[in-house]
Amino acid sequence: MKQTKGPNTDDLHFCPLEVKVPVEDQTRDRIEFHIKRFRAKVTKDRIMSDWKEHQSYEKPSDKKRRQRRESVQRKHKMEMIASRESKFDKEDKKKNDKRRSRSSGVDER
Repeated sequence: MKQTKGPNTDDLHFCPLEVKVPVEDQTRDRIEFHIKRFRAKVTKDRIMSDWKEHQSYEKPSDKKRRQRRESVQRKHKMEMIASRESKFDKEDKKKNDKRRSRSSGVDER
């Protein structure tokens, strides 16, 4: 028998995901509800994303390149969010200053 490289399948323990649908819940709306629950469970456990990752081999250099690119994208996104927040903070400060000047003008009368 030929030895192959990779994880030993004897060490892997898979437990199936189950979403039990009671007999009284077998109307169309209730089944769709249970399907949504199943999808949420699969998404939360990252089952599909892990499966997709292991569909093909990714060279270490390609993996580093991809991670670097994703890091730059996250950094750019955070900078955009921070600049928007600072813009809104400046606008709020201007509005508050106007309100204060108006209210202080009313108090002086």
